[in-house]
Amino acid sequence: MRRSARDESRHLLPVGLAPDCSCLGLSDGVLSAAPLAAPPIAPPPLRELPRVSLKSSLLLLDLSRAQRVCSLAASGMARLRTVRLPPSAKAVCLEACSSLADLRPTDGCPDLLSLRLDGCRQLRGASFADASWFAASLAELDLSWCSRVEGRDVAALLRSAMSLRSLSLRGLRLGGLLEASEQSG
Repeated sequence: MRRSARDESRHLLPVGLAPDCSCLGLSDGVLSAAPLAAPPIAPPPLRELPRVSLKSSLLLLDLSRAQRVCSLAASGMARLRTVRLPPSAKAVCLEACSSLADLRPTDGCPDLLSLRLDGCRQLRGASFADASWFAASLAELDLSWCSRVEGRDVAALLRSAMSLRSLSLRGLRLGGLLEASEQSG
């Protein structure tokens, strides 16, 4: 049975982030935000937003207008299907978001250093196929067990990843990776 747009909209959570928010975390159904100015040694205290059952019901996370969010951790969000990254993203961890199919950067996410997508088994390679990613700063990439991502999709993302130091592709079918790399080079 297909859900109507109205049914789907009840799963969308409008979240107003404070202007000083730099770190966003989704863990065990609690959405937390940390201030931009944090002491360099101790982690900042997390401000807990009202408790909402996000772990089991969040379908779409759109942070495309969150100008100061640098770090996003939303591991294990079983129903999350679509994520729009903030333009200022530096570290993104969406491990074990098993239904995540669509991941899009905002303005290319030019400062992205770490992208961890281990276990995002539904993630489509089309998320990386176009020229919307500027991966020049990317140092860490984990696409392990993203079984719908193919060699040509990885090659498209790696074309501009000049700073890459760590790459994990466990469980991927990499047929065509070398051919795609040779065609682009």
